[in-house]
Amino acid sequence: GDPSEIRTLSGQPGEMVFLAAEADKARLMRPYIYTDIPVYATSQVFVGNQYKLRNFDLADVRFVDMPWVLQPDHPAVMVYPRAEPPLTLEMERLYALGVDGYRMLQVLYHHETLNALPLDGVTGKLSLDGHRVQREAMKAQLRGGQGVALEGSSPVGRAE
Repeated sequence: GDPSEIRTLSGQPGEMVFLAAEADKARLMRPYIYTDIPVYATSQVFVGNQYKLRNFDLADVRFVDMPWVLQPDHPAVMVYPRAEPPLTLEMERLYALGVDGYRMLQVLYHHETLNALPLDGVTGKLSLDGHRVQREAMKAQLRGGQGVALEGSSPVGRAE
């Protein structure tokens, strides 16, 4: 390609930034990104609401995660027991996947797909697309050191 095109692009402000990094690395990069540019990342930037100070440097970063992590006090999430002793966040996510896997298996086994899907799971909204399970995660943003679900993001619904 023509290197002059790269120089032209580098002089223009971006419309958004995607941080493909875990929390520790993203925390180092965030202060160097203009605050008026939207910043997106994966759930790996979020270390949990109990670490408010660690999250604080990631102000306004948008990410997706599961209701199990973002809304642990939601009644539809609270019906499922938490592991004792508490697990790491990565293991909590895996545990939640097991909860939804079991629930989805019940739906498929009893041939209740028309009545039960989409399923409001603890990992997000689950649906079938042919023979594939699709998951719609919850949109969130870090504000004041807390992961907050964004409006319009589908929260967990009913417990089953």
